[in-house]
Amino acid sequence: MKQVLAALLLLGAVPASATTVEVATGNNWNSIPLARERNVAIDMEAIGAIHEMVESGECVLPGQRKGKLDLTVPFLIHFAADGSVDRLVIQRMGCAKAEGVIAGALLKLLDARAYRPTGVNPNGWYRNEVSFSYL
Repeated sequence: MKQVLAALLLLGAVPASATTVEVATGNNWNSIPLARERNVAIDMEAIGAIHEMVESGECVLPGQRKGKLDLTVPFLIHFAADGSVDRLVIQRMGCAKAEGVIAGALLKLLDARAYRPTGVNPNGWYRNEVSFSYL
């Protein structure tokens, strides 16, 4: 966790909001309702940074290899009663630095309100995923 936050700080990707960022694994995230999304486009710098980590061998991500990056990263969002995001949980990728980059890119999207609750979950938890390729 500290490595993820350090990577976020290093990249200047921590917004002013007080969102807790965590990395976890889970088998049944599909039981959590989908968040509504709009205008979702992950930051190209984040994609490029992860590509470089894979190319250099700094990160070994399951299913990825040099010359091919094709990722889908599931995540959970907890919305507070006022609609703000207070927690972000991304699925463990196996490389803390890459997790930090993805978390930073998602925080930017959350600050831009690219994901919203639908109101179907009174507990405030929603899921979604971000996918990108670099070939």
